[in-house]
Amino acid sequence: MAVATALNPLNTSMIAVALADVRSDLRVGPASASLLLLSFALASAVAQPLAGWLADRVGSRRVLVAGLAIAGATGVAAAAVPSFAPLVAVRAIQALGTSVGFPAGVAALGALVAGGGRGGRVPAAWLGALTVSSNASAALGPVLGSFLGAVAGWRAVFLVNVPISLVAIGLALAYLPPDAAGSPRPVATDRGAAGGRALWSVYARFALVCAIFYSVFFALPQWLESTRRLTAPQTGLVMLPFVGTAVLAMPFAVRLLSRVGVARMLVVGAGGLVVATWLLTLVGADTSVVALVAIAAALGVPSAFNNLGLQAELVEHAPRERQGAAAGWFQNARFVGAMAAAGLLAMVGDPAATRGLRTLAVVLALSSVALLVWSGRRAVALAARKPVTITERT
Repeated sequence: MAVATALNPLNTSMIAVALADVRSDLRVGPASASLLLLSFALASAVAQPLAGWLADRVGSRRVLVAGLAIAGATGVAAAAVPSFAPLVAVRAIQALGTSVGFPAGVAALGALVAGGGRGGRVPAAWLGALTVSSNASAALGPVLGSFLGAVAGWRAVFLVNVPISLVAIGLALAYLPPDAAGSPRPVATDRGAAGGRALWSVYARFALVCAIFYSVFFALPQWLESTRRLTAPQTGLVMLPFVGTAVLAMPFAVRLLSRVGVARMLVVGAGGLVVATWLLTLVGADTSVVALVAIAAALGVPSAFNNLGLQAELVEHAPRERQGAAAGWFQNARFVGAMAAAGLLAMVGDPAATRGLRTLAVVLALSSVALLVWSGRRAVALAARKPVTITERT
């Protein structure tokens, strides 16, 4: 599941470093080249809930293997296209294939739990592995894309999907139990495929967390290069702790989740985000590089706690027969957050200037406080709720 989940964020970040070569080779302008990013993002936003719904209906392993096959085939097709328009179309189809990893994966893990005597709950370490895979592949994407582009050209960026897809297919066929034979499994529709009020709360909070994350991810590099006059490699090194600490903090997040539970875990994550975004408001043109690296690391750590906590809350609230669809809508919230971040950057002014970055940081700090209040209220409500017996739950 970790291998399959890595494909979508990897393809999202790898292409960024290959755009210049694509433009030169296929003779298109910058506006047209951006269609490679837009087509993939829009197709992924649509495909995530669809893949989850299909996983619930026809079986998680079937959907997962089919999606991985599409990802591998479109990798070959994208590397062979002679012109730009077919590349955009293939890129959109590729998004459909790579989007199955998380929603079908959550559904498959739920099936393993149901048949493995684990009390009906997906272990925190499993969810942590998916989060680490997603974050690490997004962080390594530009590095891998640069290496492949330098060694073999931009077409190799798409061919990397072939071996990864084949490995994931082999693992899925070897270790995932076959889907039930016969007619598709009925899916409860009393509150719709997206879930009820509790699940919509999870989606909304995840969208807010992603909006804060991507706002920093989009704005801080611009400020580092324009105001601090750092080179692109230097900017990459300063930003590396932002994603790297999210990966390194995951084992601690898994342990904390196992000890204190989902609600308190999310309070810790939101509190960490308040502190980190407040530190960002103090950044100025004379801030040392060491301090900037520390702030980037502080911004990355709460990401691990919030992502894992919200994933755990998702699988707690999602009914067994709708876990794939719920996971798909959860991933859809990530794209909503990214689009909200892009809109926020346009509203606060130029993020490459110190004034614009500080204005953005204030907005993010206030949003983090709202997230903390939201998470705290849910923690208090859950603590006050009386235990539900098996009979009452039934």
